[in-house]
Amino acid sequence: MDKLYVNGSETNPTNIVYKPNSTEVAYYEYHFASDSVNSDQKISVTWKKYAATKAVTTVTINSATVSAKTLDAAVKKAGGNKDSVTTIVLGKKVKKISKGAFKNYKNAKTLVVKTKKLKKSKVKKSLKGSKITKIKVKVGKKKVNKKYVKKYKKIFTKKNAGKKVKVSL
Repeated sequence: MDKLYVNGSETNPTNIVYKPNSTEVAYYEYHFASDSVNSDQKISVTWKKYAATKAVTTVTINSATVSAKTLDAAVKKAGGNKDSVTTIVLGKKVKKISKGAFKNYKNAKTLVVKTKKLKKSKVKKSLKGSKITKIKVKVGKKKVNKKYVKKYKKIFTKKNAGKKVKVSL
């Protein structure tokens, strides 16, 4: 991804022209507003090339407490960004989910729970403001998963977690 800097400030090009039948950029155009640049004023225009972030769709977090801050760190470590994450996996060590932990992840629709340690009091308002609609339970074998689906259906209620979700295998 390229960034345009005019006099040290990051600026967006006004037009990006692509090569015919390609996604490759042929050239960029930038038009200065007449009042922003005088005819005798010198300006410096530079391009900086950045590596595009890969689209990380699944992020696993395995800390005792899941908060917005720890989730951001996990996404950054995976090399993704908030917009690309669609599935969040809670590892076996997770004991608590902080209030509003997932609200910044607007494309995250699925939460995969691999921990057996969640309690009703430790997930209060955790889904409030998030777009998560499904919780998949994968704590072990099928028989154990069924037991925890039943348990987590009571925990992840609208009254407790802040949002109505579907809990399943």
